[in-house]
Amino acid sequence: MDSNDSGTPEAPATPGGTTTPPPGWYPHPEDPARELYWDGSTWVADTTRPLVVAAVADQQAGLPAPGDLAAPPHGVPSYAGAPAPVAPGPVESPARAAAPSFLLGAAVGIAVSALGLWIMKTHSSGIYWFGGYFVTFAAWRRSWAYYKSTAARTGQRLTPPQKAIVGVLGAATLVLTALFVVQYIGTLTAPRLTAAVGSCWAESGDKVVQVECSDSSAVYTATSTAATSSSCPDSAEGSISEKGVYYCLTRK
Repeated sequence: MDSNDSGTPEAPATPGGTTTPPPGWYPHPEDPARELYWDGSTWVADTTRPLVVAAVADQQAGLPAPGDLAAPPHGVPSYAGAPAPVAPGPVESPARAAAPSFLLGAAVGIAVSALGLWIMKTHSSGIYWFGGYFVTFAAWRRSWAYYKSTAARTGQRLTPPQKAIVGVLGAATLVLTALFVVQYIGTLTAPRLTAAVGSCWAESGDKVVQVECSDSSAVYTATSTAATSSSCPDSAEGSISEKGVYYCLTRK
């Protein structure tokens, strides 16, 4: 086998005046169960495929199956003196390829839902990070694309335990998302309360919020109005300012 000045083996000459075999898939010189791609001048790394995948592709193209040939055509790059194949890297499984994007989406979706539900429960309003759901489903779409392409290349599929993990995390994310959406719609459709003498108020976290007087959480009643908070009577336990008016609150 000849070598050039850089030490890279030269492509072998074949009978009939040609210098190298044509590009295509050929039996892997080191793994007879797989094929390796020859680009016309060298082996291409990370392009192996199982023979079963190659057989299906060849049948669809109308080519004979590998077993139908008594011997490979003369001049394929697996004959003695061909360049040494580039060792392919480790084959990544579909689950490993898809896991980072899928787990990112699940983590973002669960976190956004949990935080949004807590904000609406404790403060009755707040910042709703709807953008988190776009991140979630974009990551899941990317994960699905990775899984499909890797599964097609390797012939592998998710194992039953892996499917169970995907199902549990996916269901948890979707359930929390649905709860968040329902809760948020409830805040938008809730009746608007107007502050007035006789209105009722409840403690919500570090705030006092107006509620229906029939609500069990109502602990204060606005008994009078005042120009300033200090103008409320001594019997008042505090005041709330609404549109420049102070409502003096007395415990129910």
